Amino acid sequence: AKMLASSAPSWLLLPLLLSTGVDAWAAGVTRAAVVAAGARSLLPNFGGATSHGTRSHGYGSVQMLADTPHPCRARSLSPTSRRVCSSPVCLSGAVSTQTLLRQSEVMEVLSEVEDPALLDHTDPEGGSDVVSRGLVRAVVITDDSVNVRIEMPTEAASAGAGERVRSSCEKLLREGLDWISDLELEIVRQPAAPASSDMSPLQQLASSEGLNERQASASSSTEGTETALPPGVANVAHIVAVASCKGGVGKSTTAVNMAFSLAAQGHRVGIVDLDVHGPSLPTMVSVLERLQIDGEALLPHEVGGVKLMSMGFINPGVMPLRGAKVTPVVQQLVGRTAWGALDYLIVDMPPGTGDVQLTLSQDFSVSAAVLVTTPQRLSFVDVVKGVEMFDKVGIPTIAVVENMCGLQLDGVAAELESIIESHGINEEGAEQLRALLLKPQQIFGDSHVQRLQEMWGISASFSLPLLPELAKSTDVGTPAVLADPDGQAAKIYSEIAAAVDAEVRALKETQKPALLYVSEENTVYVGLANGEQQKISPIELRRLCRSPSNNPDNLPADLKPLDFVPMGNYAVSVRWSDGHQSLLPYRSFLSNWP
Repeated sequence: AKMLASSAPSWLLLPLLLSTGVDAWAAGVTRAAVVAAGARSLLPNFGGATSHGTRSHGYGSVQMLADTPHPCRARSLSPTSRRVCSSPVCLSGAVSTQTLLRQSEVMEVLSEVEDPALLDHTDPEGGSDVVSRGLVRAVVITDDSVNVRIEMPTEAASAGAGERVRSSCEKLLREGLDWISDLELEIVRQPAAPASSDMSPLQQLASSEGLNERQASASSSTEGTETALPPGVANVAHIVAVASCKGGVGKSTTAVNMAFSLAAQGHRVGIVDLDVHGPSLPTMVSVLERLQIDGEALLPHEVGGVKLMSMGFINPGVMPLRGAKVTPVVQQLVGRTAWGALDYLIVDMPPGTGDVQLTLSQDFSVSAAVLVTTPQRLSFVDVVKGVEMFDKVGIPTIAVVENMCGLQLDGVAAELESIIESHGINEEGAEQLRALLLKPQQIFGDSHVQRLQEMWGISASFSLPLLPELAKSTDVGTPAVLADPDGQAAKIYSEIAAAVDAEVRALKETQKPALLYVSEENTVYVGLANGEQQKISPIELRRLCRSPSNNPDNLPADLKPLDFVPMGNYAVSVRWSDGHQSLLPYRSFLSNWP
C-alpha cells in the first residue's frame, strides 16, 4: 500500500480507494504516505465515514461516479437519486478501469484551472486551483460524457471567478481530452459554513456568520411577535468621528484623551475603536476583565466613567478580515454594543477612506468629525481629502487637531539660566539664547492650522507639541488626562473637548446661507437664516480667494460665478467663468457670521 501511494499518480489514488473500499485501505495506507503522494486535497480524512460512504476532508468531499450496475436501480430510484448515490458498496468492484483512468485524467486537467480569487490568503501555499482548494465536488462519467460539479466560495463567485473558472475548465478539458464528446459543467456557490465550534461566543458575535445565525435564530424564535430593538445607539445623542486619512498622526491618542476630557466635563461618554485590523484602545486603556455579552448585546468595559469597546477586547490576537467581513463587524461594534444613554460616542476611525468610513456614515447618524494631522505637507493634503470625504456624506468637520507641531525638551530652562550665570552672559545675549533654545523646534515643518482656517473656516483648530507624557501614559495604559490632570496635555485636550462640545451644539443653530448670482445686476446676493440679505460683487468675492493660483489684481472684467456648492457648515465652493474654483469660508464675506 505504501509503495503504491508513493508511486501512483495522485489523481489515480482516490478512484482506486473508492472502487476498492475506503475502509480496507484505511488500515494499510498511512496518512503520511498519502500526503507524500501529493493527494492531500483529494484523499478522505480517515476519521470516519458519512452517510453513503462519501468522506469529508479539509477542503470538502468529492464524488467519483460511473455508469455501472447499480443496486439503487433495483429500488426504482429516480435518475437524480441514482446520480448522487456514492455508496462504496455500490461502486466496489464494479467500476471499469477505463472509467477510473478517465476520472483521473479529468482531475489532472482540472488541477490546472486557477484563478486569483481562489487563493486563500491565510494559506498562500495551498494553491489557487479548483482541485487544491477542494472545489470539485463531483465527476460523473458516462461513456464519452462528462459532468463536473464545482462549488465556488461566495467571495470568489462575487468577484466573477465562476465564469472565469467555467471558461477555463471547458477550454482545458476540450483541448486536453479528445475523448470527451459531451461536457456539462455545473458551477454553484458554496453554502455558508456554520460558525466554528472552537470560536468563542464573542468571536461568533463578531463574525458575519455568527450574526446571520443569531439573526435567523432570533427571527425563528420570535416569529409572530414584535421583535425588540437591539441595544445600541438609540439613546446616543451625538456620534463624533475622530479620523485621519493618514496613519501615525496621533488619531487614537486624540480620540481617547478627548473622550476622557469630555467625561471630566460632566458628559456621558463612550468610545469605540473601529480599527479592526490594528485596534489600539486595549493598549491605551488597560482593562483586566474579560468582555461579556448579554443575549445579542456586547457589554462595554467602563474606565473612569467612559464606556469602551474595541475588536481588541473580543479577539486580542490577529484577526485578518477582508472588506466584506469588515462591514458586519463595524455594524456590531457600534450598533450592538449596549451603550445606554450617552451624550457623546467618540469613534476612533482607522486611517483612510474605505469600508469602515462608508459603513459608519451610511448606517449611523454621525453628528460631526474631528480630523487629526501633523505639520507635514503629506498630512495636510490628507486632511483636505478627509474634509471632502465627510462633506460628501453630509458630515461636517468641526475641528482639526495638529499633533507633533514642535519639540521642547524638559529641564532646558533651568540649565540655560545656570549657563548664562556661570559665563556672565549679558542680558541681551541671554534673551537671544532663551528665544532660540526655549522655542519649540518645528521638526516636522511649519504649522498648517492657519491655512486650514482660511480654507475651510474651521475655527476650532489646535496644535499640540510632542509631549513625552503622552507616550508614557500610552505605554502604561492610562490616558494622559487621567495620569496628570493638571499637565500640559490635559489642559490642551480639555480645550479640545470644550470646543467640540460647543461646535456640536452650534450645529443645530447654524444654518447655511444661500447664495444667488443675478446676472442683470452683476451681483451675488446672500440670504441668511434670520431673513437678512447681503450682497457683494463677483470681483469683490473673488478677491477674497486665498488660493495661490488666484491673482486678485488681474481678474477678467466679465468675471461671473457659475455655481455655488456648500462645503461642510463653514465654507462654499465657487466655480468661476474663467475656470478657477474658490473655496471661501462664510466668515470671509459675511460680516455677522459666527
